[in-house]
Amino acid sequence: MKAATKILIALAALLSACGGFCADAPQLRGAWVATVGNIDWPSAPGLGAEQQQKELTEMFDNLKKAGFNAVFLQVRPAADTFWPSELEPWSVYLTGTQGANPGYDPLAFAVEQAHKRGLQLHAWVNPFRVALSPKTTLAKNHPAVKNKSWVIEYDGKRFYDPGNPAAREHCIKVITEITRKYDIDGIHLDDYFYPYPDAKNTPVKDGASFKKYARKGQSLEDWRLQNINSFLRDLRAAVKKAKPGAAFGISPFGIWCNAKDCEGGSPTAGFNSKLVLYSDGRAWLREGLLDYIAPQIYWHIGHKTASFDKLVDWWAAQVKAAPVGSPKLYIGIAAYKHASGEWKDKNQLGRQIKYASKNKNVDGFIYFSAGKALGAKRDTARIITALNK
Repeated sequence: MKAATKILIALAALLSACGGFCADAPQLRGAWVATVGNIDWPSAPGLGAEQQQKELTEMFDNLKKAGFNAVFLQVRPAADTFWPSELEPWSVYLTGTQGANPGYDPLAFAVEQAHKRGLQLHAWVNPFRVALSPKTTLAKNHPAVKNKSWVIEYDGKRFYDPGNPAAREHCIKVITEITRKYDIDGIHLDDYFYPYPDAKNTPVKDGASFKKYARKGQSLEDWRLQNINSFLRDLRAAVKKAKPGAAFGISPFGIWCNAKDCEGGSPTAGFNSKLVLYSDGRAWLREGLLDYIAPQIYWHIGHKTASFDKLVDWWAAQVKAAPVGSPKLYIGIAAYKHASGEWKDKNQLGRQIKYASKNKNVDGFIYFSAGKALGAKRDTARIITALNK
């Protein structure tokens, strides 16, 4: 028993040392633990520290039993933090009041408990989101309150303006605070860059920044793409400087661009991230900015405009063709759509996992989200656990 424990600890240390990206590392079996809106954890704002810790350790125990080896914990859901930051306030999802101290360091606790169980702990951050509702009360010392020129409003939400260099630099400083202070296995960004369009497709009001910072003759679209790409280059450099072994990856919307809209695009006919969110995943792979990419392929096999299998194949081809480095490909799976019954085919979840597993360029999976992946509805946990082995 002692020998087995030593082996487990040694393996966890090895994976941590190379961010889980050693050549012989096992396939990744990850789960997103969403804190925004208290989706997965804590179960409600305002719980005591002991109860929050109990919920998290129970979740980690269950993930370990189900064959998972990585946790992607959302620690900066909306420009507020799950650690005692010097730059942004405590998260509202901890206490119910933004800026209120929860009485312990949730990120430090999560890292310790994850590694104790042989789980990787990746710090998941939302780069630019500030507030999800016009009713959101920001802490008085919030940078968005002190620096109103950094903020754009859209569809009742507030965001840091990616076109404002000072706002981008602030976000980089906040995120790299994590790599300086914590033994995390990686920094993970999600799909939110420029805002998702509202029902009326209202234009984003960033004209002032465009006028001030764009090059002469540069189009609005090229300028926005440049803003995101520059941000990611600078962020990656800062992360690697602070913690060279930390993995740096992104989970973009599942469609980069449709073939009819972009040369070399996927055989799809849906909303795409390059032309709407200015999230150019293929360019990031070609430039070598990422250690891995985890596209959110949340459609079923046979979907008329975005079939899961076709998108897996397309992303696998992009990773294989990446000229710089050897980026990993993790497939983002919508466990919640199986659990809710949105996918009528009860075999859909298993079919997706089995299909992607056959592709030699697929290096693992991340499920959204932990609570659904561990749930009993429609045998979700049983299906994933069986295929995690």
